[in-house]
Amino acid sequence: MLFALQTDSTAPAGNGLSTILLFGGMFTVYYFLFVRPQRRRQQERLALARAVEIGDRVRTASGLHGVVVSTTEETVVLRLTDGQAEFDRRAIAQRLSDDDAS
Repeated sequence: MLFALQTDSTAPAGNGLSTILLFGGMFTVYYFLFVRPQRRRQQERLALARAVEIGDRVRTASGLHGVVVSTTEETVVLRLTDGQAEFDRRAIAQRLSDDDAS
């Protein structure tokens, strides 16, 4: 048996403007909830990486604590407990104060 799907020919066609407004609103909400905060965090990390100076106590993204011994445009050399290691500037996650020393 075949069943035919009946459509109501008197139903109004969808309004294209309401669809555009719906998708525009969804995009706006997505932007303010996800994109904008992520950009702000990225700018903060970049500013921190640029501001690191010799003698600063820092923590890397992997959790290593050390003191900055030297810097270049792309890297920093940290003095760790067992020696020194070179890291990319972007690996610096936090600058520590003297109170944070443990």
